[in-house]
Amino acid sequence: MSPRLTVLIPVFNAGCFLHEAVVSILAQTFTDFECLVIDDGSNDGAVDALRAIPDPRLRIERTSTKTATAARYSAPQPRTTASCRTAWWAVRSSTLR
Repeated sequence: MSPRLTVLIPVFNAGCFLHEAVVSILAQTFTDFECLVIDDGSNDGAVDALRAIPDPRLRIERTSTKTATAARYSAPQPRTTASCRTAWWAVRSSTLR
């Protein structure tokens, strides 16, 4: 069964904040969601470190544009929302940068 909500996190080299943000989202009392991290070509290793989190609600997609702006604005586009397994989504914005 698909989750009810997708939390989108667009990132580019957000290593110092990303793990803490994802852990916080996954710890919420509401659990019927997926957390979709959209990495835009980061090279700081933070997204790779997320793969160690054993939570099936966490999904990671990678692109290769390598700009924070592209990551931020790719989230609400049909290409990305088509990969969401939900009808509803929320974007965790650029405060991760």
